[in-house]
Amino acid sequence: MHLDTAVTDAWLRTGRLPAPDAAGAWPLRVAAGDDEPTVPAEEPDAGLAPQVRAALDAVRGALHPFRPARAALWDTALPRWRDALGSARVALVVGWPAPYDAGVRHDPRGRPVIVLDLVRLLAAAGEPGAVPDAAQGLLDHELAHVVLAARDPLPAGAPYADRLDRVVWDEGLAHHVGMGTHPLVAPGADGRDARQRQALAELAEARRATGDRAQAAWLRRADAADGFWEKYACVAGMLAFGDAEEAGGAEAVRDLVDAGWRGFADRVLAGLSPA
Repeated sequence: MHLDTAVTDAWLRTGRLPAPDAAGAWPLRVAAGDDEPTVPAEEPDAGLAPQVRAALDAVRGALHPFRPARAALWDTALPRWRDALGSARVALVVGWPAPYDAGVRHDPRGRPVIVLDLVRLLAAAGEPGAVPDAAQGLLDHELAHVVLAARDPLPAGAPYADRLDRVVWDEGLAHHVGMGTHPLVAPGADGRDARQRQALAELAEARRATGDRAQAAWLRRADAADGFWEKYACVAGMLAFGDAEEAGGAEAVRDLVDAGWRGFADRVLAGLSPA
Protein backbone atom coordinates (compact mmCIF):
# COMPACT_ATOMS: atom_id res chain seq x y z
CA MET A 1 0.00 0.00 0.00
CA HIS A 2 1.39 3.39 -1.02
CA LEU A 3 1.05 6.25 1.50
CA ASP A 4 1.21 9.93 0.47
CA THR A 5 1.59 12.50 3.27
CA ALA A 6 3.00 15.39 1.20
CA VAL A 7 0.27 17.93 2.05
CA THR A 8 0.34 17.16 5.78
CA ASP A 9 4.13 17.12 5.91
CA ALA A 10 4.29 20.53 4.24
CA TRP A 11 1.74 22.01 6.65
CA LEU A 12 3.45 20.59 9.73
CA ARG A 13 6.79 21.92 8.49
CA THR A 14 5.71 25.43 7.47
CA GLY A 15 2.41 26.06 9.24
CA ARG A 16 0.78 26.80 5.88
CA LEU A 17 -0.94 24.70 3.27
CA PRO A 18 1.04 24.27 0.07
CA ALA A 19 -0.23 26.17 -2.95
CA PRO A 20 -2.83 24.12 -4.83
CA ASP A 21 -0.50 23.85 -7.83
CA ALA A 22 2.52 22.78 -5.75
CA ALA A 23 3.99 19.32 -6.27
CA GLY A 24 1.97 16.75 -4.37
CA ALA A 25 -0.84 19.18 -3.51
CA TRP A 26 -3.37 17.75 -5.97
CA PRO A 27 -5.72 16.44 -3.17
CA LEU A 28 -6.48 20.05 -2.21
CA ARG A 29 -7.96 20.63 -5.67
CA VAL A 30 -10.36 17.68 -5.66
CA ALA A 31 -12.04 17.68 -2.24
CA ALA A 32 -15.52 17.89 -3.78
CA GLY A 33 -14.82 15.31 -6.46
CA ASP A 34 -16.86 15.91 -9.59
CA ASP A 35 -19.44 18.10 -7.85
CA GLU A 36 -17.45 21.31 -7.45
CA PRO A 37 -13.78 20.78 -8.40
CA THR A 38 -12.67 24.31 -7.47
CA VAL A 39 -13.87 24.27 -3.84
CA PRO A 40 -11.16 26.12 -1.85
CA ALA A 41 -9.06 24.47 0.83
CA GLU A 42 -9.39 25.59 4.46
CA GLU A 43 -6.25 26.57 6.37
CA PRO A 44 -6.24 24.51 9.60
CA ASP A 45 -5.75 26.07 13.02
CA ALA A 46 -2.01 26.05 13.68
CA GLY A 47 -2.68 24.99 17.27
CA LEU A 48 -3.86 21.61 16.00
CA ALA A 49 -0.39 20.63 14.80
CA PRO A 50 0.43 18.30 17.76
CA GLN A 51 -2.91 16.54 17.41
CA VAL A 52 -2.52 16.24 13.64
CA ARG A 53 0.95 14.75 14.10
CA ALA A 54 -0.45 12.19 16.56
CA ALA A 55 -3.35 11.38 14.21
CA LEU A 56 -0.89 10.95 11.34
CA ASP A 57 1.06 8.43 13.38
CA ALA A 58 -2.13 6.61 14.39
CA VAL A 59 -3.39 6.25 10.83
CA ARG A 60 0.03 5.27 9.55
CA GLY A 61 0.08 2.52 12.17
CA ALA A 62 -3.40 1.34 11.17
CA LEU A 63 -2.31 1.03 7.54
CA HIS A 64 0.92 -0.91 8.02
CA PRO A 65 -0.38 -3.52 8.01
CA PHE A 66 -4.07 -2.81 7.49
CA ARG A 67 -6.44 -5.15 9.29
CA PRO A 68 -10.21 -4.58 9.09
CA ALA A 69 -12.05 -4.23 12.36
CA ARG A 70 -14.32 -7.08 11.27
CA ALA A 71 -11.69 -9.24 9.63
CA ALA A 72 -13.82 -12.40 9.65
CA LEU A 73 -16.56 -10.64 7.67
CA TRP A 74 -14.03 -9.38 5.12
CA ASP A 75 -12.45 -12.81 4.79
CA THR A 76 -15.84 -14.35 4.03
CA ALA A 77 -17.54 -11.64 1.97
CA LEU A 78 -14.45 -10.16 0.28
CA PRO A 79 -11.99 -13.09 0.35
CA ARG A 80 -9.45 -11.50 -2.01
CA TRP A 81 -9.31 -8.15 -0.25
CA ARG A 82 -5.59 -8.44 0.49
CA ASP A 83 -4.79 -8.80 -3.22
CA ALA A 84 -6.97 -5.83 -4.11
CA LEU A 85 -5.38 -3.59 -1.48
CA GLY A 86 -1.78 -4.53 -2.22
CA SER A 87 -1.44 -1.63 -4.67
CA ALA A 88 -3.92 0.72 -2.99
CA ARG A 89 -2.93 4.35 -2.57
CA VAL A 90 -3.81 6.51 0.44
CA ALA A 91 -3.21 10.26 0.90
CA LEU A 92 -3.37 11.73 4.41
CA VAL A 93 -4.03 15.45 4.12
CA VAL A 94 -5.23 18.56 5.94
CA GLY A 95 -7.21 21.40 4.41
CA TRP A 96 -10.31 19.70 3.09
CA PRO A 97 -13.33 21.95 3.75
CA ALA A 98 -16.54 20.83 5.46
CA PRO A 99 -18.33 18.54 4.85
CA TYR A 100 -15.64 16.53 3.08
CA ASP A 101 -13.62 14.22 5.28
CA ALA A 102 -12.59 11.21 3.19
CA GLY A 103 -13.20 9.77 -0.24
CA VAL A 104 -11.74 8.10 -3.29
CA ARG A 105 -10.31 10.65 -5.73
CA HIS A 106 -8.07 10.39 -8.80
CA ASP A 107 -4.52 11.72 -8.85
CA PRO A 108 -3.03 13.57 -11.86
CA ARG A 109 -2.11 10.20 -13.41
CA GLY A 110 -5.69 8.99 -13.16
CA ARG A 111 -5.05 6.52 -10.34
CA PRO A 112 -7.69 6.08 -7.62
CA VAL A 113 -6.45 7.32 -4.24
CA ILE A 114 -8.18 7.25 -0.86
CA VAL A 115 -7.87 10.76 0.59
CA LEU A 116 -8.42 11.19 4.34
CA ASP A 117 -8.32 14.59 6.02
CA LEU A 118 -6.73 14.40 9.47
CA VAL A 119 -8.32 17.58 10.86
CA ARG A 120 -11.73 16.28 9.87
CA LEU A 121 -10.83 12.96 11.46
CA LEU A 122 -9.97 14.71 14.72
CA ALA A 123 -13.33 16.48 14.66
CA ALA A 124 -15.18 13.23 14.03
CA ALA A 125 -13.31 11.45 16.82
CA GLY A 126 -14.13 14.18 19.33
CA GLU A 127 -11.15 13.43 21.56
CA PRO A 128 -7.58 12.24 20.90
CA GLY A 129 -8.16 8.83 22.46
CA ALA A 130 -10.96 8.08 19.99
CA VAL A 131 -8.85 8.77 16.88
CA PRO A 132 -7.75 5.15 16.28
CA ASP A 133 -11.34 3.88 16.28
CA ALA A 134 -12.54 6.73 14.06
CA ALA A 135 -9.65 6.12 11.67
CA GLN A 136 -10.42 2.40 11.58
CA GLY A 137 -14.03 3.04 10.58
CA LEU A 138 -13.05 5.47 7.82
CA LEU A 139 -10.34 3.18 6.48
CA ASP A 140 -12.63 0.15 6.51
CA HIS A 141 -15.21 2.14 4.56
CA GLU A 142 -12.89 3.67 1.97
CA LEU A 143 -10.79 0.54 1.43
CA ALA A 144 -13.96 -1.46 0.89
CA HIS A 145 -14.68 0.87 -2.05
CA VAL A 146 -11.27 -0.01 -3.50
CA VAL A 147 -11.96 -3.74 -3.20
CA LEU A 148 -15.39 -3.43 -4.80
CA ALA A 149 -14.08 -1.25 -7.63
CA ALA A 150 -11.47 -3.87 -8.44
CA ARG A 151 -14.05 -6.65 -8.23
CA ASP A 152 -16.95 -5.19 -10.24
CA PRO A 153 -16.43 -1.66 -11.58
CA LEU A 154 -19.06 0.62 -13.02
CA PRO A 155 -18.47 1.06 -16.76
CA ALA A 156 -17.79 4.58 -18.02
CA GLY A 157 -20.93 6.26 -19.28
CA ALA A 158 -23.25 3.87 -17.44
CA PRO A 159 -26.93 4.85 -17.53
CA TYR A 160 -28.80 6.25 -14.55
CA ALA A 161 -30.33 2.96 -13.42
CA ASP A 162 -26.92 1.28 -13.34
CA ARG A 163 -25.37 4.17 -11.43
CA LEU A 164 -28.14 4.03 -8.85
CA ASP A 165 -27.75 0.26 -8.50
CA ARG A 166 -24.00 0.63 -8.08
CA VAL A 167 -24.17 3.30 -5.38
CA VAL A 168 -26.71 1.35 -3.31
CA TRP A 169 -24.50 -1.77 -3.49
CA ASP A 170 -21.11 -0.10 -3.16
CA GLU A 171 -21.95 2.52 -0.54
CA GLY A 172 -24.23 0.09 1.25
CA LEU A 173 -21.47 -2.46 1.80
CA ALA A 174 -18.83 0.17 2.57
CA HIS A 175 -21.05 1.68 5.25
CA HIS A 176 -21.93 -1.75 6.60
CA VAL A 177 -18.33 -2.87 7.05
CA GLY A 178 -17.41 0.56 8.43
CA MET A 179 -20.24 1.02 10.93
CA GLY A 180 -22.51 -2.03 10.78
CA THR A 181 -22.03 -2.70 14.49
CA HIS A 182 -22.80 0.88 15.54
CA PRO A 183 -25.72 1.06 17.99
CA LEU A 184 -27.66 3.41 15.70
CA VAL A 185 -27.75 0.96 12.79
CA ALA A 186 -27.76 -2.44 14.50
CA PRO A 187 -30.95 -4.49 14.03
CA GLY A 188 -33.44 -3.56 16.73
CA ALA A 189 -31.98 -0.10 17.33
CA ASP A 190 -34.46 2.63 18.23
CA GLY A 191 -35.57 4.48 15.12
CA ARG A 192 -33.86 2.06 12.72
CA ASP A 193 -37.08 0.76 11.16
CA ALA A 194 -38.38 4.27 10.54
CA ARG A 195 -35.10 5.33 8.94
CA GLN A 196 -35.13 2.23 6.76
CA ARG A 197 -38.69 2.89 5.60
CA GLN A 198 -37.79 6.48 4.74
CA ALA A 199 -34.66 5.43 2.83
CA LEU A 200 -36.61 2.80 0.88
CA ALA A 201 -39.37 5.27 0.04
CA GLU A 202 -36.82 7.72 -1.33
CA LEU A 203 -34.99 4.96 -3.20
CA ALA A 204 -38.26 3.96 -4.84
CA GLU A 205 -38.85 7.57 -5.86
CA ALA A 206 -35.32 7.84 -7.20
CA ARG A 207 -35.82 4.61 -9.15
CA ARG A 208 -38.84 6.17 -10.91
CA ALA A 209 -37.17 9.50 -11.67
CA THR A 210 -37.02 10.65 -15.27
CA GLY A 211 -35.23 13.53 -16.93
CA ASP A 212 -31.58 14.41 -16.67
CA ARG A 213 -31.96 17.12 -14.01
CA ALA A 214 -34.11 15.03 -11.70
CA GLN A 215 -31.89 11.99 -12.03
CA ALA A 216 -28.75 14.03 -11.40
CA ALA A 217 -30.32 15.47 -8.26
CA TRP A 218 -31.22 12.01 -6.96
CA LEU A 219 -27.71 10.74 -7.64
CA ARG A 220 -26.19 13.66 -5.73
CA ARG A 221 -28.42 12.98 -2.75
CA ALA A 222 -27.76 9.24 -2.93
CA ASP A 223 -24.44 9.49 -1.10
CA ALA A 224 -23.59 13.18 -0.75
CA ALA A 225 -26.49 14.78 1.13
CA ASP A 226 -25.54 17.03 4.04
CA GLY A 227 -27.19 14.83 6.68
CA PHE A 228 -26.18 11.18 7.02
CA TRP A 229 -29.74 9.84 7.15
CA GLU A 230 -30.60 11.85 4.03
CA LYS A 231 -28.17 9.72 2.00
CA TYR A 232 -31.00 7.40 1.10
CA ALA A 233 -29.00 5.05 -1.14
CA CYS A 234 -26.25 4.58 1.47
CA VAL A 235 -28.79 3.99 4.24
CA ALA A 236 -30.99 1.61 2.22
CA GLY A 237 -28.01 -0.44 1.09
CA MET A 238 -26.30 -0.45 4.49
CA LEU A 239 -29.41 -1.60 6.33
CA ALA A 240 -30.11 -4.25 3.69
CA PHE A 241 -26.64 -5.70 4.23
CA GLY A 242 -27.20 -5.47 7.97
CA ASP A 243 -30.49 -7.35 7.72
CA ALA A 244 -28.84 -10.01 5.58
CA GLU A 245 -26.03 -10.53 8.07
CA GLU A 246 -28.48 -10.66 10.97
CA ALA A 247 -30.47 -13.37 9.17
CA GLY A 248 -27.70 -15.41 7.57
CA GLY A 249 -24.34 -14.33 8.89
CA ALA A 250 -21.29 -13.37 6.87
CA GLU A 251 -22.21 -15.91 4.20
CA ALA A 252 -25.38 -13.96 3.43
CA VAL A 253 -23.32 -10.79 2.97
CA ARG A 254 -20.99 -12.75 0.69
CA ASP A 255 -23.95 -13.89 -1.42
CA LEU A 256 -25.10 -10.29 -1.90
CA VAL A 257 -21.60 -9.23 -2.89
CA ASP A 258 -21.28 -12.15 -5.29
CA ALA A 259 -24.63 -11.32 -6.92
CA GLY A 260 -23.15 -7.95 -7.90
CA TRP A 261 -24.60 -4.49 -8.25
CA ARG A 262 -26.76 -4.95 -11.33
CA GLY A 263 -30.40 -4.76 -10.31
CA PHE A 264 -29.44 -4.28 -6.67
CA ALA A 265 -31.70 -1.29 -6.00
CA ASP A 266 -34.76 -3.22 -7.15
CA ARG A 267 -33.70 -6.22 -5.04
CA VAL A 268 -33.37 -4.02 -1.96
CA LEU A 269 -36.82 -2.58 -2.62
CA ALA A 270 -38.19 -6.11 -2.97
CA GLY A 271 -36.65 -7.24 0.30
CA LEU A 272 -33.55 -8.75 -1.33
CA SER A 273 -35.25 -11.38 -3.41
CA PRO A 274 -32.85 -13.80 -5.14
CA ALA A 275 -30.67 -12.38 -7.91
